[in-house]
Amino acid sequence: MPPASTLQPEDVVRSTIGQVLHEGCGRVIKLVEIAGGQKVVVKYGVEVYKGEGEVMRLLRRQTNIPIPEVYHIVAYNDGVFLYLEYIPGENLADVLLRLKPHDPRRRALCAKLVPILDELHGIVAPPGTPIGNYASFPEWSHGRLNALTTVPPRTLPPFSSLTTSRNLVDWIKSEFLARPNCTDSLWARYIKPGLDPDAPVVLSHGDLHPYNVL
Repeated sequence: MPPASTLQPEDVVRSTIGQVLHEGCGRVIKLVEIAGGQKVVVKYGVEVYKGEGEVMRLLRRQTNIPIPEVYHIVAYNDGVFLYLEYIPGENLADVLLRLKPHDPRRRALCAKLVPILDELHGIVAPPGTPIGNYASFPEWSHGRLNALTTVPPRTLPPFSSLTTSRNLVDWIKSEFLARPNCTDSLWARYIKPGLDPDAPVVLSHGDLHPYNVL
């Protein structure tokens, strides 16, 4: 594990340090080189949270999912810095772009994600855990609730009240029926079949995009 003292946050943010791999939406991802020539990925910004690093550590401990090691989690000014293991490779989005639509390798690559997601979804939340509890930053979960609707919700329920799938389905239904021209019959026909109120609350990926798969 690289010592924290080798590269402080104030050094990382300098424009002359490292290579910017991605920037936007309140976060920056840099590839930097520390003492001894070791490469480290640093993800930082006001939209980076301590909980993200904690979840990655949880997955490394409890699953066989290949997750980069989290070396350090550092709070700095209004944001958080995650010092991560650098794993060279190519993201799935770029690989898929090179393959023709009916290339069997596309299906084979995507099929490899199934057991990974099954293992991820095998982590069941303890009873009473609020849905969307993002480790040590639970307040962010209301942003996830906001994303469930096409327009901002009328009201946000008390965070601690959404602890089961049934709680969540009931809240979504109340939001749906409050919309103009949204009726019980439309709910029963189009929305309800896709929601399982008895499903367990499990760990899930918040942004499963090919660009996020190495």
